[in-house]
Amino acid sequence: CDRSIIRTQIPEDYWATIRFYAREYMDREKDIVRDKNRITSYLETTLPEFVGIFPNPLGMSGRACLRVLANFREAIKEDRNHFEKHIRDHLSGKRLMISRVRRLYDMLQRGDALGLRAGRQAMFRRIINSLDRLEMYERQQDAAKQSLLDSYEKSEYKQHLDSIWGTTPTVNALVLGFMGDPASYDGSSSLVKLAGCDPVPNESGKFKGKTSISHRGRNLLRKAGDRISFLLEKRNSVFRAFFNHLLSQQKNRLTKRQARVACVNKYFRIVWVLCNHQVPFNPALASAL
Repeated sequence: CDRSIIRTQIPEDYWATIRFYAREYMDREKDIVRDKNRITSYLETTLPEFVGIFPNPLGMSGRACLRVLANFREAIKEDRNHFEKHIRDHLSGKRLMISRVRRLYDMLQRGDALGLRAGRQAMFRRIINSLDRLEMYERQQDAAKQSLLDSYEKSEYKQHLDSIWGTTPTVNALVLGFMGDPASYDGSSSLVKLAGCDPVPNESGKFKGKTSISHRGRNLLRKAGDRISFLLEKRNSVFRAFFNHLLSQQKNRLTKRQARVACVNKYFRIVWVLCNHQVPFNPALASAL
C-alpha cells in the first residue's frame, strides 16, 4: 500500500541521503561561526590592535599572520624581511596584504600593544587550535556541500526549483533536503506548517496579542526558507514587489520580519505547485499564490 506507515514514516534512500548532507552542511556552518567568534574574542582580549589592522582577521593574510604569531616571543624578535617571509610561507601562494603586515610589524616592535599581556603566548596557542578546527570544519563543509549538490543534480525537481529567479543551487538543495519529496504533501499549506511558519493566534480570554508563527516542525527548513527570502527580496522582481507591497499597504502594514515570513510562505506554496504540477516558475502564477 502506497500510504502504509512504513512508506510514510521511513524516507527512501535518496531523501535520507540528501537530508543527511544538508544537515551536515548546516552543522558545520554552526561550528564555523562558533570558532570564528571564539578567535575574534581571543584577539580582542590579548591583541585588540590586530583587529584594527585586519578588519577581517580571518582573511588569508590575517590567518597567515596568526600562524606566525603562534610563536609570539620569537616573532617579535625577527627583522621585517624575515617576518614577512615567514608570513608568506603560510599564505599558500595568495596575495599578501603587505601594507597591513608592515603595520602589524611596526606595532609589535614598538612594544606598546594593548591587550592582556600575561599568558599572551598561551592565548595565541589557543587561537591556533581554534584556527585549525575552523579550517577543518571549512573543509568538511565544502565536502558536504559538494555531496549535497551531487545529490541535488539527480533530483527530478531540480529544474523546477532552479527556475525560480534569484535562488542558488545550494540553498535550493538545502530546502529540498529538509523538505523531502514535495509529492508526499497533500497541499502547499502542509509545507508552511512543516517549516513552522504558519500563523497562530495569541489569545486568552479577552486578551488578544499579536499573531506569531508556530515555530513547530523542522526548524532547519525554516532557516533555509529565511535564506531564500533574503535572496528573493534582492534578486526576484515578483517577490520584491510582494515584499514592498506588504511594507507599504495602508491596511495591515507588516514589519520587515513579518513580510519576510510572508515571502517564505509564498515561496513554499510556489515550490509545491511547481514540483507537483511539473511546471517552471511563472511570474503570473507566482503573483496569484
